[in-house]
Amino acid sequence: MSQRLSMSDEIDDERSNLSLDVTEGKLSFDVSIEETELERKFRRSRLLTAYLLSIGIPNPVTPILWIAGPLCGMLVQPIFGALSDSFRPRYGHSRRKPFVLAGTLATVFSMLSLACIDDTVYVFQLISSNDISQTLRLIFAFLCVYALNISLQPLQGGIRTMLFESCPREQQAKVASQYSIIVALGNVSGYFLGSISLQELGIPIISRMTQFQALCVTISLLLLATTTITCLYAKEDPFTASEHTSPGPGRFSLRRSYRSAIINAVWENFICLRSLPDYVYLVFQVQFFSWLGWFPVIYYQTSYLADLYISSASVEKNNMEESLNADAMKKASFATLLFSFVALITALLLSFLVSRKATRFRYVRIATGEDSTVLVTLWLFGHLLFAASMFTTIFVKTISQGTILVATIGISWTLTNLVPFAIIGKEVAQSPQAGMLTSLHNAAISSPQILAAVISALLFLVAKYMGRRDDIIWAMWMAGLAAIAAAWKTLQLRFLLT
Repeated sequence: MSQRLSMSDEIDDERSNLSLDVTEGKLSFDVSIEETELERKFRRSRLLTAYLLSIGIPNPVTPILWIAGPLCGMLVQPIFGALSDSFRPRYGHSRRKPFVLAGTLATVFSMLSLACIDDTVYVFQLISSNDISQTLRLIFAFLCVYALNISLQPLQGGIRTMLFESCPREQQAKVASQYSIIVALGNVSGYFLGSISLQELGIPIISRMTQFQALCVTISLLLLATTTITCLYAKEDPFTASEHTSPGPGRFSLRRSYRSAIINAVWENFICLRSLPDYVYLVFQVQFFSWLGWFPVIYYQTSYLADLYISSASVEKNNMEESLNADAMKKASFATLLFSFVALITALLLSFLVSRKATRFRYVRIATGEDSTVLVTLWLFGHLLFAASMFTTIFVKTISQGTILVATIGISWTLTNLVPFAIIGKEVAQSPQAGMLTSLHNAAISSPQILAAVISALLFLVAKYMGRRDDIIWAMWMAGLAAIAAAWKTLQLRFLLT
């Protein structure tokens, strides 16, 4: 079985134009370092895998670290969402920003700690008589990766909730279209940021760092700067005066027991989940099957493309394996870049369709927010396109064909990052449980990725037992079947809305 290299990873115009612009700036870098949205950044995840391998983390252990993102998205973010909904600050009126700031600081600390594992191990080794460096590296890698993914949850959830809360229902499609552009820009900028040699920029401090350390420092500085601007200028709906009273059983303040607050947050999530409107519950089901299909593409796309190049290369492999693998990774990286550009172009086109200019076209009613069936129909098309692309993998034999295939599903990727957020946003905009709704939506995205990881691992074991070399294609076909299920649920959603 070939080595799995992961690739990587979501206004009242007068009131919110500034808020939206600033928040977009924050998210453009947030999506470059987060899972999502897992929550999905191909280039970053590949660099992280390479870094973990370079410090001696065994390759079979890395999947346990990859699963940290979906696991934290499923279990941790709903708790932070409920806590932020019921949070009553002693000073000020902001419920989301304290969580965003705390998440940012924790994310930066975790990321820098991850980049300095070798230095930390060296210090501990100086005060120890035994050679425990490898054990320490493994422990610190687990702690840092899981701390990073936990830290991202209040940051990611808080920013998304602020986006939804900053605009009325009728503008949620517009916000979602802008969010899809941010995701696409994050993919492209993340690719370039990971490709350039930061040490050669002439900055004295960075020039003495490794590439991964320089990347972590750069992203940390950008994250701190954009989060500060967001919290200073982004507007947040204050809670009413009656909500500012002393915290009751369902309210969280710093004076309450953290244990009781977390228990209450879990209970509130169950209550919220049971009281969801039918259409929101259907969106969650669509997301479950959709992300069950996206997981193999996100984590095995680079390996799939690299295998295509190696198997179709017309050069002799004897004594050239290292060079061939390097060329294969370059070809695969170029394909993921095209994927990002197609996703960006699709996002820009959809943004035009939901803008005010598009309202004069009779067949486009997206901008008014009155006809969500148009968005749902586009989403249905995205699932079918993705499924067809996955089933086509069995016929793809060359890297050129694989590149076209991967670039094509960039259309589906943009629709996946636009439509559900536009639909859910309409409910979040008027809900007192906005944080929980946003976090439960994220859990619907994260939980199927854990299941997909297990299914993919089983498929790989079966393929290995049978002596098959097309194990990744098996996973792609599983993704196609999941996309068919997502399309079926999307069709049910369309019937419900009409």
